[in-house]
Amino acid sequence: MNKHIVSTLALATFLVATAAPALADESPSPSPSGSPRLRREFRQEVKEIRKDTRQEIASRSQELQAKLKEKRDLERKNRLVKFWKKTGERLQKLINREKKMADKIGARLDRLAAAGRDVTKLKADLVAARAKIDGAQAAFDSAVTELKKMVDDGKPVADIIAKARELHKGVVGKIREAHKALIDVIVSTRGMSITPTPSVTPTPTP
Repeated sequence: MNKHIVSTLALATFLVATAAPALADESPSPSPSGSPRLRREFRQEVKEIRKDTRQEIASRSQELQAKLKEKRDLERKNRLVKFWKKTGERLQKLINREKKMADKIGARLDRLAAAGRDVTKLKADLVAARAKIDGAQAAFDSAVTELKKMVDDGKPVADIIAKARELHKGVVGKIREAHKALIDVIVSTRGMSITPTPSVTPTPTP
């Protein structure tokens, strides 16, 4: 009995001694996170990833903003072109109206001259008024050309708008000057009749 117990204990001791190294190999190794160096490297890697992510987001945001700005500028330019086209048509109509008025005044002066009225000064004033009309037409044509060039060259919208206002003001001012000159000629013809002056028949001497 004692011999059996001793044999059993010896076998158990042998098995334990044999299994111990294997169990030791299968035991979990220490966590890498426990190393200060590995923790520092991990934190640095996270910082780099976050930095790259922020830069990518910022780059995409700037690209998107640039595209939106380009789209807004294009829309504003298109609206500006349409607005100036309508404004230009209106200005040209005003200039054409002044030209027609000058032609009517010239025709009236011709009739007055045919009726024997002295219209020498009035005709000179009309020539001066026509010169002002031509100046308004030249200013308008130049404005159209300049604004078109600014749009084609891709100038900033704010600069185009400022220039458009400046040129519009200049053209309108010249049209007003021409109109005033024509009105002055019309006023000067008041009281002058186109009825021919009867010729004076000399009284026959007895």
